[in-house]
Amino acid sequence: MYHSMNRRQFITKCALGVAAFQVVPRHILGGKNYISANERINVGVIGCGGISGVHQDIIRRDNRLRCVSVCDVIQDRRDKFSASYFPDAAKYNDFRELIARPDIDIVHIATPPHWHAAMVVAAARAGKDIFGEKPMTRTIGEIPQCVNAVKQYKRIFRINTWFRIAGNDYYEMGASEKIKKLCMHKMLGWPLTITVRQGSPICRWKFSDWGVGRFNMQPEQIPEGTDYDLWLGPAQKRFYNKDFVANFRGYWDYDGGCLADMGQHFLDPIQYFLGKDNEAPVEVEAETTEPAHPFVIKVNWKRITFRYADGCKIVVESELAENPDGKTNPADQPFIEGPNGKLYRNCRTDPKDLATEVDRMPDPPTQNTDFVRCVMDRKPFALNENSSAYSMLLVHLANTSIRTGRKVQFNTVAWKFINDPGADRLIHQPVRAPWDRYL
Repeated sequence: MYHSMNRRQFITKCALGVAAFQVVPRHILGGKNYISANERINVGVIGCGGISGVHQDIIRRDNRLRCVSVCDVIQDRRDKFSASYFPDAAKYNDFRELIARPDIDIVHIATPPHWHAAMVVAAARAGKDIFGEKPMTRTIGEIPQCVNAVKQYKRIFRINTWFRIAGNDYYEMGASEKIKKLCMHKMLGWPLTITVRQGSPICRWKFSDWGVGRFNMQPEQIPEGTDYDLWLGPAQKRFYNKDFVANFRGYWDYDGGCLADMGQHFLDPIQYFLGKDNEAPVEVEAETTEPAHPFVIKVNWKRITFRYADGCKIVVESELAENPDGKTNPADQPFIEGPNGKLYRNCRTDPKDLATEVDRMPDPPTQNTDFVRCVMDRKPFALNENSSAYSMLLVHLANTSIRTGRKVQFNTVAWKFINDPGADRLIHQPVRAPWDRYL
């Protein structure tokens, strides 16, 4: 029963710190797949660019959801997105107006990454649950701010990557649950080395055409209908150039290049396979071809190695990495190697009987993979603020090694680098007022 309270009132109560109680899912109250029109979960979309267009079907296909508002600082993009997908939704320029609406339950944050953390914190304070696009944050320092806000205000959070979830094929390497079982039962031995290898199905960094900035940019006229100051938001004041807005992944002030673009997609499942959801590597080292630029992101890294205290390693390669033997097709080289065996594409193992034996082993714990149900029942989603924090940290540690040009070590208790003041300076980004009230 609802104790004379609908779900929206329940969420508001949680945000105010009132003790929570169990909400019975509506499909049980009204029969299979029954959700009355006035009980739908209301969604507000912040950011109407390309990724919102890709993911609008998540809202439209789910009869439990209803988009009631959209927001973007570029009027033309906002109007076209609304007309194409949600013509009845209210339209806003400033996200603060959207999250101030008491009828909105979930916000989908699909902005450039320099806005992600501030909006997560603001939405959590406003009592909204959060569907966040990767990367979770723009800097290392923003990670605990997001995690603390989600926990303090008792919100349900998900990062939009899904390859750890049972039933998904992890980039043609096989079923994620089978890979997890091979690792958790140590059927390949221990420690393990997992390689995101250049030329393999999972090495799709969009390296040459995405996440690379341009030099010698000149000021341009701000287009009519674009609120550029609000687009910059917490980032430092800078003249307008359309490439900053269209190609934000190519500039450190707004994102972290192709590593930040695809890193959580590739690394979150590996973190899960190794059982490292609450553990950071003891050191991270990037092999680069030239020094990094302080503002423009370049094509300059070949290989990144993450080393854990127990000897496990994650190796990430780019298109610049040399093929170790120059002959073997990278797609035919092992994805996971351990002292007792190897795992190849499509879950082929050496020795080959491991692929059969693993099916008889106990399954990993069940994950909550229905985000809407998690919101209704107030249960953490499988890819929540905790696991997302560590997969995000992996990306930022890699980028820190790239930017400093040296091996780095990070202390997750002190939340700083070990004996490296230069790397420490990258933990936080200067934040412009009034956005410093969130970060």
